[in-house]
Amino acid sequence: MQIALAFATLILAQTAPVEPTGRLQTKVKPLGNPNAAVMIDMNGQVLQAPVEPMPLPSDAELSRIEVPADLVRLARQFESDAFAERASAREQLVARKATAEELMALLLRRDLSNDARHAIVSVLEQRIMLAPRGALGIRMEGPIMRTTGVRVTGLVPGMPAERVLQVGDLISSVEGQPLLDRSDLIRAVQSLPPGVEVGLMVRRTKRDAEGKVMVGDDGLERVDELKLKLRLGSTEDLNERGDAQGGGVVNAMAPQRQAQIEEARRRFLPGATVVEFPAREQAAARAPVNPELLRKQLAALQLAGKDPELINGMRKRLELLIGRVMSNPDQSTREQVEAALEALATEIRGLR
Repeated sequence: MQIALAFATLILAQTAPVEPTGRLQTKVKPLGNPNAAVMIDMNGQVLQAPVEPMPLPSDAELSRIEVPADLVRLARQFESDAFAERASAREQLVARKATAEELMALLLRRDLSNDARHAIVSVLEQRIMLAPRGALGIRMEGPIMRTTGVRVTGLVPGMPAERVLQVGDLISSVEGQPLLDRSDLIRAVQSLPPGVEVGLMVRRTKRDAEGKVMVGDDGLERVDELKLKLRLGSTEDLNERGDAQGGGVVNAMAPQRQAQIEEARRRFLPGATVVEFPAREQAAARAPVNPELLRKQLAALQLAGKDPELINGMRKRLELLIGRVMSNPDQSTREQVEAALEALATEIRGLR
């Protein structure tokens, strides 16, 4: 049976400030990105949601990076007339696991052939989209009746949060950035690389020596406001521990990274023609996504020589998502699967 699920766009916006732009529209500044704007109508429908890429390093910054000699040698190999030589160069370039910064520094060279430039950019796209993302290692409660912050409902064994946080903690901010809900927390953490130390503001219920909740004279629970620090783990670790639901940890940074990839293409492929697609219509009017089509796209990417381990991982995520919605087709599950499918489809587009 063929399943079709519509993409769901996750738009996170502050409720203030709201700037009037007409009788039926308002402009809201998104949380964590004051330079972008989201247009919504009076019914709360999203009209446009521009995504701004994280800035790439400047030419001056890249010029200070010493490009390894073996990368230059592989770039020269793309000038060979023999297809086998060029294919070998690409395989070695992927296996070399050069950093995105090294690849961009290599692309500054003016003596690169067009074939070399396109091959290097294709590898750079994978490095950007698949760059490691930070993770705390917590299970979270959904929106709490518009109470801001994220409630910790569980701790993943072996992840950093296990040593610092407690079940019941309410995380109110990350690195000074206030959190409205769990989506804000996921984006804030995944925007940072693993190993970075982050500061959290946490409200923790006070308990007595017997573990009972302490209540004040006003009848309210007594809480401590804590400033905590922990060093981020990675989403890869979280996936390996089998805690991710729905086929894997959703790449919350996929839209921003796709925008960064487009910027890299414009910058390092000056001769390429960029085709601008019309602005997407609101989410309710989008065409449904066919999982069978995603399967075919993954098969085509594998035939094109993309990383087989990466493709197999995406294929497993897709099948798990399909199985999840078939076994539990309630509205909440469908919404979660739709969000995960959108992120997966964005990653697939980034590899083409």
